[in-house]
Amino acid sequence: MNQEATDYIEKITQPWQKEVSAKLREAILQGAPDAEEVIQWGKPHYKVDGKYLCTYSPAKEWVNFTLLITTGVSGLDDFFDPEETPIRRTIKIREGQAVGYSQLTPLIKQAVASL
Repeated sequence: MNQEATDYIEKITQPWQKEVSAKLREAILQGAPDAEEVIQWGKPHYKVDGKYLCTYSPAKEWVNFTLLITTGVSGLDDFFDPEETPIRRTIKIREGQAVGYSQLTPLIKQAVASL
């Protein structure tokens, strides 16, 4: 775990966004334990073999999570919002929204395996 990413989460002001971000981070690192965790463009990014895998960041009323590699990943429609591009998929997680974090880890594993 990267201390900068830990600091990033700790600085999130909305408690529910902090909790969602921490759970996303945990799911990401379970699915991609060898991922490099870096802060780029002001938010956490996860890289595997030098390729960007995913990122998350809080916004005014939600937390964005984007899977940047979706080739070869099945089950995306069960977790992610419809996306304008087949290359990446995003979900906007709102306060109180039920999120299947346990669904996310296998999707991340699939994405890593497709690299």
